[in-house]
Amino acid sequence: MKRNTLKTLCIIVLLSVMVVGFVGCGDKEKYDVVIVTLTHGATLDEKEYAVEDFSDVGAVKLDHETSYAWELFKRQLAGEDVTIVGYTYESFRRVYTVHLPTNNKAKMLDAIEILEKRTDIESAKQRGVNDTFAVGGN
Repeated sequence: MKRNTLKTLCIIVLLSVMVVGFVGCGDKEKYDVVIVTLTHGATLDEKEYAVEDFSDVGAVKLDHETSYAWELFKRQLAGEDVTIVGYTYESFRRVYTVHLPTNNKAKMLDAIEILEKRTDIESAKQRGVNDTFAVGGN
């Protein structure tokens, strides 16, 4: 892999952490989103998740936060010589931001409880400052 490509990929990974984890100074609390990390098995399943897959919590929008890394990971699984900085086969997880219809703490906590019971979800959490789990698995 060329050195510039590697630098670009590192920057993209760092920006992903910053974008997903940033709440903003002085902003009021955000209770209208839940950060969802899929299990390793669900990640490898290659199902393309849509907002309808989160109808159990009334999702109104869905953002795939690891979409660029996911595309590289799929190429790697297909046998291409692709390096994904910061990820291994065992650690990579797809991460989504599930947008809820209202900015309501109780409803967000209910959504987290529902999502954590699903077998395809490793974790569901409130968005917070510096959430490093939002880019890859542990």
